[in-house]
Amino acid sequence: MLPFFPTPYPEELWYSVLCRYHLRTGNKKTSTTMKELFGKANASMNIFFANPGFYGVIDTLPNGLFDREELYDRHTLTPYVLRFSHDLRRTKTHQHIVWGAEEKEYTGSLKQWTSQDGGYLRFCPICAKRDLQTYGETYWHTPHQIQAMPLCPIHKCRLERADGAEMRTLRQKFYPASSIPNLKTTADCNVSEQEVKLSDMLYAFWNTPLVNDITSLPDSLFHLLQNKDIFLSGGIRWSGSRC
Repeated sequence: MLPFFPTPYPEELWYSVLCRYHLRTGNKKTSTTMKELFGKANASMNIFFANPGFYGVIDTLPNGLFDREELYDRHTLTPYVLRFSHDLRRTKTHQHIVWGAEEKEYTGSLKQWTSQDGGYLRFCPICAKRDLQTYGETYWHTPHQIQAMPLCPIHKCRLERADGAEMRTLRQKFYPASSIPNLKTTADCNVSEQEVKLSDMLYAFWNTPLVNDITSLPDSLFHLLQNKDIFLSGGIRWSGSRC
């Protein structure tokens, strides 16, 4: 039983939920919280995805408190990254992470995938300010961590890299968004039209339900690019973009 476990905020990264749990417990040592969550003090967390112990954490909570399928879909980037994997691989990965199936099969892209800027957590200054006003605390947003996402898809301002939040250093420690030392109150809205379109496209693709027919995915991406006026006959329009 995890009595202080928080309810995820809208589009909150699963890692962020675990960070807020750590704060609520008052534990001075990370290892104490690791032991409570994962059963061992030296667990290594995957920041953008749902392992280790995703299903184990859910199993310790009251039955039916959270929909684990929704947590997997909306609070991790695993389904997004696996869109271009074949159906069997996606199914095996899903069953392992969500339900604890023994057989697991990760794609190379899932194991090696990092966000833009070399694997740092990122934040939107406007979202952070509104989160503080609404919830009394900030949190890590899942869409902000999508690879190549240059802007906040809601506020169209540049995403900021959080100091000290490099992914390779976070696997065995909790870094809540409320601890960001360089949390800005003003946003950089000097962005290009191409960056806005790219951010809209990636956010739309993240919100698109995962389908089993893998052959339809390239067409889906093509139409999203085309509708956002990003796709050209010779490739993707990158002029003026800093991504």
